[in-house]
Amino acid sequence: MKIHNYLLLICVIFASLLCPVAAFSQETVAVYVTGNGADESQKKFIETKLVEAIINTRQYQAVERTADFMSVLSKEMDFQLSGEVPVDKITAVGQKFGVERVIVANVGMLYGDLFVTSRLINIRSGSVEKQASTNGSANNINELSELSRQIAYDLLGQRLALNYSTLPINLSLCVRKEGHTYYLTRSQWAELDVNARSAFKKIGIYIDCSSPFILELFDSGSNDHSRAGNTPSKEQFQTIYNYSGTINSLLYTFGGESMSGYYWCSTIAPHKKAWRIDLRNGQFRQHDNTAYYKIRNIIR
Repeated sequence: MKIHNYLLLICVIFASLLCPVAAFSQETVAVYVTGNGADESQKKFIETKLVEAIINTRQYQAVERTADFMSVLSKEMDFQLSGEVPVDKITAVGQKFGVERVIVANVGMLYGDLFVTSRLINIRSGSVEKQASTNGSANNINELSELSRQIAYDLLGQRLALNYSTLPINLSLCVRKEGHTYYLTRSQWAELDVNARSAFKKIGIYIDCSSPFILELFDSGSNDHSRAGNTPSKEQFQTIYNYSGTINSLLYTFGGESMSGYYWCSTIAPHKKAWRIDLRNGQFRQHDNTAYYKIRNIIR
């Protein structure tokens, strides 16, 4: 009898080790993205990324019938004019679907950027557990992905995997890794720890204009204009001045040297003179090319 009991106990312990998931009940979460600030494809992209974040957590699981949930909720909503989603409506529909929580992201437009307010709603209590807002440009899929990643982190504490772009992104850090060139945003770089950063070779700041270029992170060791062949043109320096605050912030973030004062341009002026720019005010003037001003090289 004792042997039988021991065997039964061993079987129970063994079964519990094989099936640990059964002892851990994940709460179901639905996602609802609405608002007039984005088109349907952008809202679908944000929804997909939020569902991906839910799946990556151990606390929650995504509702398999998210599309059905959204369809029913849309029919019962009258938010078309205001863009607001009442909590009581969400709670009622969530209960019908057996949903325990709902993420609601309302996408608007503010000064040319997408502005997203998001809420994590507890269906049982009808309360808003977490609320956050974020904004950013969405001119390409990389920027929209960054916006979605921030929403997921604010509500779920879940960082989605970084997607390094191989296509140039304006005002991004151009890096190389294992023979490939990538463009990282400031927020992507901030998420990397010291070891992860050391795997990249920093090239410079990518700046988009009619003649795109990569700005090196440090001034040249020489101020002699004869060595200024790789410096920005007048047009390129005008772009640098226009974005000087953002560029210096990026240079600081990426461990580079901020730019201020006088710099030589590569554009040649008449009478054997050269152009220089004062980055304090954006003014260009012609000077004898024997004068000494700073040099910041670029990669064209």
